[in-house]
Amino acid sequence: IGTGTSVSFTAASALTINGNVNLGVSTIFNGNSHSHTIRGNWVNNGTFTGSTSTVLFDGPSLEISGSGTQNFNNVSFLRFGITATGNLNVSGDLVTNGAGQFTHNSGGLITMTGTAKTITGTDIFFSSLTISGSVTTNTSFTISSNLSVSGSFSAGSGTIIMSGTSKTITGAGTIGFSSLQLAGTISSTSNFSISTLLDVSGTFSASVGTATFTSSSLLSGTAN
Repeated sequence: IGTGTSVSFTAASALTINGNVNLGVSTIFNGNSHSHTIRGNWVNNGTFTGSTSTVLFDGPSLEISGSGTQNFNNVSFLRFGITATGNLNVSGDLVTNGAGQFTHNSGGLITMTGTAKTITGTDIFFSSLTISGSVTTNTSFTISSNLSVSGSFSAGSGTIIMSGTSKTITGAGTIGFSSLQLAGTISSTSNFSISTLLDVSGTFSASVGTATFTSSSLLSGTAN
């Protein structure tokens, strides 16, 4: 969509696209308030504005990519093997349903900006995750790179696994984990709380900040 000239369009109804989506440079697509189902690859070299829409990725092993601006509202992953590259902004909820799986390839960043939003589902693998809004979850997921929270993040249950080497937990926001498993080499400069378990099977150091253990929470391994 959109080659050679500037094109701007807003969805007037829900779209189901059984093939690929390709947004060209200078193309602006506004999802409006509808739910859109995408069953092929998504390549955005222009601008996608989610508005209050929901985008459902419903193709096995489809890829989300492009050099453009990716501003999703709600985003759902319904099939196995869905991957993404580059930076994605999510102002709504992030969900995997059924057999859905989401893997963000190395170097990618998801920024969640919305208030009172959620991460739900299974088989979720982030590269870097930044939270500037307020996000809750009861889901287990993996972060292979960095976690930064300037807003608030609260995990009522589930395990957050950080698996990378020389990765960080940063930000002055409110951070609450149920279980945090540090399998990589992780450092932190943030305050955070643990309600169930801090499991350090890799290496963990905190140069500043306070780790608060609430309820009957446990520490397994060595934290410096």
